[in-house]
Amino acid sequence: MNIKNTPKKNLFNLVLGTAQLDENYSLSKKGLNETELKKIISLAKKNKNFFIDTALGYKNSEKILSKFDLSNFKIITKFEGTKKNSIEELLKSKKKLKIKKFYGVLFHDEKKLMRKSSKEFLNIVRSLKDKNITDKVGVSVYSLKNLNLILKKFNLDLIQMPANIFDQRFLDKKLLMLLKKKKIKIFIRSVFLKGVLINTKYISKKLSNYKLNFHSYENWIKKKKIFNKKYFCINFILENKLNNIVIGFDNYCEYKEISNFMKEKYIKPPIFVKNQSDQNRLLRPDLW
Repeated sequence: MNIKNTPKKNLFNLVLGTAQLDENYSLSKKGLNETELKKIISLAKKNKNFFIDTALGYKNSEKILSKFDLSNFKIITKFEGTKKNSIEELLKSKKKLKIKKFYGVLFHDEKKLMRKSSKEFLNIVRSLKDKNITDKVGVSVYSLKNLNLILKKFNLDLIQMPANIFDQRFLDKKLLMLLKKKKIKIFIRSVFLKGVLINTKYISKKLSNYKLNFHSYENWIKKKKIFNKKYFCINFILENKLNNIVIGFDNYCEYKEISNFMKEKYIKPPIFVKNQSDQNRLLRPDLW
């Protein structure tokens, strides 16, 4: 009897982050070039990983992405939402990427969103939907306090927020239940904490005060014989029942490795960072 090869079922939605298409974003100081991106997009199509995360502020990203056929992809973009011509910029972006509409549009700056009135926010949402730009509107957040305030003020469809083994601010069960109740889709970013949870050589002078946290983490990893830190960091997110994960890549080999992710035996880690506050710089790559 012939057994047909069936494609591997994706254990999570791998969202291709494209900030690496802009220079000097990654701590490794390496950028993702067009040749590598071409191979990544080809594999993404094959594996049915159709999510891409970008932003109007990623100048080089949109220029390079526009060279590919993205008709099958679900593209999430971010915009400032403050300029009068923001809607026009999104329309131009949609046309440049040759897509019918964005999967979602996120406010890139949570503080700017908080300054808006409910009426002003509603007018923006209506414009985005009436002009066929997107059906889903949300925000990308860095601060738990701000997210809680935003949720009280606005009705959102999407939230993009950081979470990883060090940063567990947004993994509060009550918050996740609330988001589920409101039917808000959650996208997790910063699962590798900008790469430092994978390779501590990228720890900058700005993080020198946190060496004990990294030392404790590395010792535990060795003691538990965890060989693939990337898989472990992803497993940590999946154990919290979150399966939309935004990851940026420097090259095709990194993307292929994550595409071949297999769920291994999970070991619950200890709390490596006791100070889980918005003011803790260790948890805030946006402040590095």
